[in-house]
Amino acid sequence: VTSTWAVGSRYRLIKLLGQGGFSCVVLAEDTRTGDQVALKRVGDVLNSLENAKRVLREVCIMRRLSHPGIIRLVDVFVQPAATD
Repeated sequence: VTSTWAVGSRYRLIKLLGQGGFSCVVLAEDTRTGDQVALKRVGDVLNSLENAKRVLREVCIMRRLSHPGIIRLVDVFVQPAATD
């Protein structure tokens, strides 16, 4: 799974942490800071309005959350869609 992820040079993928019907999460290293981070990959998020709204809602909520028990949102990026 991680061998097909295009995340650029900032993140070094380490291992798959989990996957479901909507997304996959991997452990990665931020090469700028050395921190371990979780990267969540959502399938072709822009293939439907419903998926786009779901992901945008999640990102907006995650940006506002600040709690020791909740992972902090650091970065969001979009890759070109796999579909035309």
